[in-house]
Amino acid sequence: MIRGHRGRDVGRSRRDGVEDALRGCARGGRGLATAGLTGIHLDCGGDVFVRCARWQGGGRFVTVRGVRRIAGLVCGALLGFAVPQSAWAEAPAAHPVETVAGVGAVFYPSAGGVVPRVGGPHFCSAGVVASASRDVIVTAAHCVLGTGALIEFAPLLHDDQLPAGVWAVTSMYVDPAWQRSFDPRHDVAFLRISPRDGKHIGDVVPGLPVGEPRAGDPVTVSGYPLGSGGEPLTCTAPLELTADGSAMHCSGFGDGTSGGPWVQNGRIVGVIGGPEQGGCEPDVEYSTPFGPDVEALLARAEAAGPGDVLPIGFTANRC
Repeated sequence: MIRGHRGRDVGRSRRDGVEDALRGCARGGRGLATAGLTGIHLDCGGDVFVRCARWQGGGRFVTVRGVRRIAGLVCGALLGFAVPQSAWAEAPAAHPVETVAGVGAVFYPSAGGVVPRVGGPHFCSAGVVASASRDVIVTAAHCVLGTGALIEFAPLLHDDQLPAGVWAVTSMYVDPAWQRSFDPRHDVAFLRISPRDGKHIGDVVPGLPVGEPRAGDPVTVSGYPLGSGGEPLTCTAPLELTADGSAMHCSGFGDGTSGGPWVQNGRIVGVIGGPEQGGCEPDVEYSTPFGPDVEALLARAEAAGPGDVLPIGFTANRC
């Protein structure tokens, strides 16, 4: 069977499966307009991606899709029903830039800035939050572990340059649902940063406030690919709301970009993470939903009470 958006069973035979997949997409998901289907593309590189591009008004196309791994023979038969690829808007590609305001790379284990300064590898991304204490950053919960000891943050890293220095994490805060079961709807962590040389990280690298996402509006997502030095990747595309959080279609992100902030209308409205640690498909990214739970978590971090001890979540919710 081909499964439609959000795993709905949409067909049993080859022909009926495609037709039902199209109808399933046209019925659509949360936050999408009710305009009809305008295109489908079946990509048979092992997985079949049923893509539906629909007009949402204001000059925006929004795409939803279902995925189902099927045999090459069946795929060949299905292609007879596909509309040419030009019928739907291609996802934009993430591209490197020298820096992204407020965004940096996360290092572990590291102390005293040693690993970033010798060109050691970084493994996740994070963004500075505009907060009263000026001491808070946000990342994905699956990126961090323990109490925060030996985790360091290098904002504005590019190539082998550390223009804003290296900052140590002192405590971390996650939702109890992540602690209990690695709930992907709570894959977000706020980290408190130790002041350095009498300054707070927010004094050196201004952050952005946290907000809630808006479907259809453009969102800019940025993060550092896994590795040493390098530059962040960034991409802007319409934000979609799904049953499990936020989504956007953009190709080129990969390992290491987890925790990278989603910025929309001047606010951080998500981080790469959540379902499938941010997405298993090559051109889709996910985020934990940002809303009242995330605001409450930020308030707890701002209060600077005892932090949480995080379980190892590096493999939680992976593809």
